Amino acid sequence: MWWVEGKYLKDRISLDGTIDGMSVLNQRGVQERLYNNVLWGYYNDKGIKISKLELNIRGLFPLDIGHWRLEYGKVDICVLSRTTNVFGLILDVVQYLIDKKITFISQRLELSIPLVALPSLSEDNSVLVDGIKKTLVMQLIRDITVMFDRDTGEINMVTRSLKRLEIQGSRIKYGNCESDIFVTLLFLKSKYSHILKNILELQQLVYFSGRWRKLNWTTSDLNINGSKYGQRRLFRQTKTMTGCCCKNKITSACFVIDRSGNTVINMGDELDLDTNLALKHVSVLRITETSKSSVLKLLKGIGRLINSNSCWRSDIGSDNIKDVDLTLNGRYFLNDITCNNQDFGLDLLTKKDLISIWNRYVIERINLRPINCDVKVIKGSGDYLVDVIYSSLSNVLNLWVAKQSLEQPREPIMFDSDNVVIKGLLEVNVGIQKRVNKYFNSSDLCQYSDQVNSLSRLSHENKLTCLGEGGLTQQNADNYARDTKIWHYGKICPIESPEGQNIGLILSLAFCSNVDVNGHIITGYFKTYNGLISNNVVYLNYYECKCLKVSLPHWNDLSKQVLCLYQDTTVVVDKRSVDLTLISEAQVFSSAVCLIPFLGHNDPTRALMAANMLKQAIPLLKPQVPLIGTGEEYNVMRSTRDNVIASDDGMVVSVDSSRVLVYEPKKRRHRVYILSVIKKTNQETCQRIRAVVNPGQMVRSGDVIAECQSSCDGEMSLGANLLVAFMCWHGYNFEDSVILSENVINKGIFKSLHIIDLETTVMKTEHGDEWLSADINEIPMKYRKHLDSNGVVKEGSTVQEGDVLVGKLILKNNRQEDKGVFLDVGKDIERIKQGNNKIIRISEDDRSDQLSGLDGKQGVDVGKWSNKSDVSGLISNINDDDDGGYGVDSVGGDGDNETFNDLLSNVSLRVPNGIDSATVMEVKRVRPNEEEGGYDGAYEECLFHFNMITKKYIRRCTSLLQRNVTDCFSIKLPFTSEDKYIRNALSFLFKHYLNHIHKIEDILLEKMTKRLVTANPDDESKVLEVIKIKLFVKRSIKVGDKVCGRHGNKGVISRIVPKEDMPFMADGTPIDIILNPLGIPSRMNIGQILETNFGLVSYKLGLEFKDVLNMYNKTNDDRILKRVIPKLTELYPNINNLTKDMILILLAELSQGVKISCPLVKFPFESCLKDFNNRLLIKTNDKIQLYDGMTGLPLKDKTTVGIIYMFKLNHLIDDKLHARSIGPYSIVTQQPLKGKSHKGGQRLGEMEVWALQSYGVSYFLRESITVRCDDMLARNEIRDGIMHGDLRCKTYHNEGILVVIKELFAMCIDIKLKTE
Repeated sequence: MWWVEGKYLKDRISLDGTIDGMSVLNQRGVQERLYNNVLWGYYNDKGIKISKLELNIRGLFPLDIGHWRLEYGKVDICVLSRTTNVFGLILDVVQYLIDKKITFISQRLELSIPLVALPSLSEDNSVLVDGIKKTLVMQLIRDITVMFDRDTGEINMVTRSLKRLEIQGSRIKYGNCESDIFVTLLFLKSKYSHILKNILELQQLVYFSGRWRKLNWTTSDLNINGSKYGQRRLFRQTKTMTGCCCKNKITSACFVIDRSGNTVINMGDELDLDTNLALKHVSVLRITETSKSSVLKLLKGIGRLINSNSCWRSDIGSDNIKDVDLTLNGRYFLNDITCNNQDFGLDLLTKKDLISIWNRYVIERINLRPINCDVKVIKGSGDYLVDVIYSSLSNVLNLWVAKQSLEQPREPIMFDSDNVVIKGLLEVNVGIQKRVNKYFNSSDLCQYSDQVNSLSRLSHENKLTCLGEGGLTQQNADNYARDTKIWHYGKICPIESPEGQNIGLILSLAFCSNVDVNGHIITGYFKTYNGLISNNVVYLNYYECKCLKVSLPHWNDLSKQVLCLYQDTTVVVDKRSVDLTLISEAQVFSSAVCLIPFLGHNDPTRALMAANMLKQAIPLLKPQVPLIGTGEEYNVMRSTRDNVIASDDGMVVSVDSSRVLVYEPKKRRHRVYILSVIKKTNQETCQRIRAVVNPGQMVRSGDVIAECQSSCDGEMSLGANLLVAFMCWHGYNFEDSVILSENVINKGIFKSLHIIDLETTVMKTEHGDEWLSADINEIPMKYRKHLDSNGVVKEGSTVQEGDVLVGKLILKNNRQEDKGVFLDVGKDIERIKQGNNKIIRISEDDRSDQLSGLDGKQGVDVGKWSNKSDVSGLISNINDDDDGGYGVDSVGGDGDNETFNDLLSNVSLRVPNGIDSATVMEVKRVRPNEEEGGYDGAYEECLFHFNMITKKYIRRCTSLLQRNVTDCFSIKLPFTSEDKYIRNALSFLFKHYLNHIHKIEDILLEKMTKRLVTANPDDESKVLEVIKIKLFVKRSIKVGDKVCGRHGNKGVISRIVPKEDMPFMADGTPIDIILNPLGIPSRMNIGQILETNFGLVSYKLGLEFKDVLNMYNKTNDDRILKRVIPKLTELYPNINNLTKDMILILLAELSQGVKISCPLVKFPFESCLKDFNNRLLIKTNDKIQLYDGMTGLPLKDKTTVGIIYMFKLNHLIDDKLHARSIGPYSIVTQQPLKGKSHKGGQRLGEMEVWALQSYGVSYFLRESITVRCDDMLARNEIRDGIMHGDLRCKTYHNEGILVVIKELFAMCIDIKLKTE
């Protein structure tokens, strides 16, 4: 949206007439709700703080320990650092004493139990684990508290005692106990009249004034608020007798007993309504008017059970029913089974539930197979951590309960640290912390954050996985489990999923969906009344909207019938009976899929590839808004929350790279918006914020003040608009190869920013210490010109490929065999301080021994080396050279230098290959052995915790002793008292205090030990210094890089052609990119052709405005601007009174191309495209005549030309290209490993072997698959041949074949080789 002269202008032309940028429900707060709200808690609308962690722990207490009782206090949360919080449990320890049948509290203490340390959630919804940003992934699992078997009709419910309550038909089973549901209900003291009232249409008859009349009970409607009787009178009901019973034959639903106790009328008997019945037996009856044989049979059966008194004998009692733990998710599913929409019972199984189940099974005999059992819920990281804490605490408490049930304590239980329960609770945090650390470090639910761009981060936060603990696996997941379910509609994207083995197991939330506190996926709907859609939006889950008629968005108002989703099926209903309507079409798909234009014209598999590749697009230095979009770019960018948005209306006062100052006139104050500094992402891309406002500019609430690297004009912008031609060009774009114009490189369209971290260490080895030096003779000065005197590159330097970043030398460990001497310098070098310099020399005691075997010509003056090198990294006697560089003064002659250089090995850190130019952002040198800053404040932190614990201990002791704190400093620890109970409490506090002190000492010792020892204790080497360098790199696109579009059309750049050699149009405009047209029919992604056609329309419209703007800039004639007003009103018909400034702003924006938004699906593009072509005089076939850039002659056939939006993917040739001279081999197959990180080899697949065979390179192919692969004997022979200068290539057998043979042997298949 553009803000021009106090008006908002819609910057995109919507082809279907819908409003772009409509604010809908976004996924903000999903991670916060599933992590922070579960653990830390949140305040509901009534101001009550609710935490799942507290609710679960509260159910474990109170616990009786003899005369002592552990009562729940609270969950204590302490902030350990900016990224870590510590959870603790505070319990009240109460001792009860009985004196003359009176129970009183003798003593009350407070027990503090440490639980776990958890990382806190940052602003970008990630957690920091060991300095690495990780994303918490949501798990999609099936709730097992209530399970239903469609085949047998059995309902299983989980109990707290790890048993299951099973209901099948009219039978209920708990463990080994089994009974009838009706018998169990009567055993639970439920009146049979109440049971029958809920399942049958019962009526009450009364004999009054000579006739049988209907008796009803109604609530009084009198206003008795002012009455002296109060509100309780409102609950009273009054009797009303209406009408007369016309039927003479009725069925009794009650028993009638005479005065002698004999049963006169049984349940289920058919009666005649006459006067004798009222006069002889009863004047009030409970009857039913149904005549179904099943109901009559049921009533008679119930009557026989009651008469035989067998209904009050059941093996399943109230304790078994109360043991069922439904949870709130199980309550939803149970209500779905019983078709009960009332809210009652919550997580408890009630008698009303049993009555409803019995009614559906026995009375109505409804088939329960249509019930959807595939609905799953979200289990967040907070729920997992709550389960870990709850299970660990319950195990400790259950062990004590089990022990007490087996043996009776002979002596009174003492409450101290030696108690089994107290000791277990104090040590429970060790087991909890181990499980939590394993979850954050190695679990699949806590993943390395995907931060390639803002879209990838948003998609990663909304990722759903069916794998993990309690979920599915790749082996047991069949096609049905991977398929899209009907309940996914509007909640889970049916397209976005990874390619490969995890397809269908890893999903993504739909664009407008969210997750409630119970784990149900909710989405927004418009309420619909009488066929009219309202603006009232409600957010419902699957169970809440299952029984409502939900229609598709933007249905045709002219049609009377609408396709709706109702009861898990699609039905056609009258539009006046529609209850809900989806907000938009984008609500069905994920954020990445919503950015694919013409989605309905692409194959779903290609749309899946396109969605995955959009998340791999590298943000460009100069992002461009897509000319052809879907209208959801703004909403998707808004959902990422990466842009800085204005909170209120105001005027920009000042702008710089670190902050934006805005004055808000309504509140009469200034607001400062802080802009974050440049950061490195996990994928080595650059995360930056740039201001897009100017001083004096007026901004409104919601306007973008600063944009991230993935945004332009507030929209998601990850690529560039290029002029494309679908044609074959000299065979260079064969298959998926792409031809790119050099003009694109010169304009810097595909330039991107990257931040690379390099690290090197200065080691202490057995042959001597490494040292830093700027004087490395074997490296030319042009590669060392950016080094300082210490041999480390200067910050802010611009370096190129091959430049030295850290000059580092080490003494060679080999001996000079050619001269027949050896010089073991590594063990005899010592450091001697002389002034400010440190020099190296051989000790005087061993000088004669080391040089005794040398003759005069081979003697070495070690003292002459002292000014040359320095183990501490300092260089002395630096002088400027004439060539602009600098050098090190030479002390000895050339021969001495040569002798010394022969003993040194260059191990310098240099700029990696593929980096043309880079800027040194930061240089950090860390020396672990230096005390200053070496322990990262460990002493201060431990001292702080020691003081806090000591103050807390003294404060609690003084409260027990009832003394002032100042009086206790003169008392020697530990505190004592004459009272026995107080002395025991003081002893317990002192032991608890010492326990915490020992823990603090252990933590400090562990931190010191980590810094004193090396990473490998068995390694004798030691790190003297670590140097970390951060490079800021600008990378342009080059041959071998991967590019793609928004329709799954991907390819690798095969050639970059000069601008003058590219094909050009009639007006001389050269083509930017050439794609192969043969890749469209087989891939079924016609959307890229439609995007190209509409892109040509956008390009032609932009040229019109560009010509007008150029003409005005040349002539400065205002009459030109008046002529363009009809064209502007054609695009923006609602604009009136266009001013000159408004026209110039619009022309500047529209000259780059008119932005068009196309719907995702169900769009008749033919009519729109035809109208645009007629307007712009484009021929109907949409093809343009191109001319050869080399010859200037027109091409034989016309070509499809237009604008297409292309991305540069995070698959750069610089990150993949490498050479392997030596490297590791696989242990089993003995084949080279794959991947650049493993120094892997070149893969020769099936197609590559075919290509080599077709060229007839048999020797090369044989050598590649034998000697350079897994032929071990041939490898050893060719190695020996290289060393002795006798190269011979002889093949033997491959280890891979032997592995296959061994596997066949394991399958009992014998192989014999027959020779003829």
